[in-house]
Amino acid sequence: MEEISYYTMERWNNWMKEIEGESVDLDSPDTLKVFDNLTNDIALTCIKILEDISRRKIKREDGLKYLEELKKIIFNTRQFDDEDKNMIMEFVKGSLFAIINSTEYKILGKKTTRSVEDLVREAIISEKRGDLDKALDIISRIGAMVLQGRELPEINLPEEDLVVLNWYDGIETLNTLLITMKMDEAGG
Repeated sequence: MEEISYYTMERWNNWMKEIEGESVDLDSPDTLKVFDNLTNDIALTCIKILEDISRRKIKREDGLKYLEELKKIIFNTRQFDDEDKNMIMEFVKGSLFAIINSTEYKILGKKTTRSVEDLVREAIISEKRGDLDKALDIISRIGAMVLQGRELPEINLPEEDLVVLNWYDGIETLNTLLITMKMDEAGG
């Protein structure tokens, strides 16, 4: 089997250098563009791994190993000299964690047929009760549904500072990317 590299530390470090060179203005939506692009890059990597499993280019076990490597790269992030960048990066890492975890769930066949609204509500309740493992499990199952082709519905999310909502943001990124990819395929 040929050695495939889905993501490298060099690629990650290039993103870190780009972020380091950006100035952060929390009142400007343009500030988040580089962080959004980074999130999309990781999400696309996860989608590529799933596509290669589907095409039998790699085995499911290998896909899981590549995801573990990706986690090691992401969670070995250095701190920036700017507290705002560190705060945003922590948020981004939460989204990335949910994306990668959802990809693992897709590979392992963990899914649900419950409504997204009910699942999000249950995840929020789980977080408020201190059960982050259960909350992550629920959000990851939503992500696995999205990776199986189910589009996220419009739902009203609470205006609270919750980890679950950070994770859900990663799932929304996956959803948007997959919709865009479908539209590109249909148009091209």
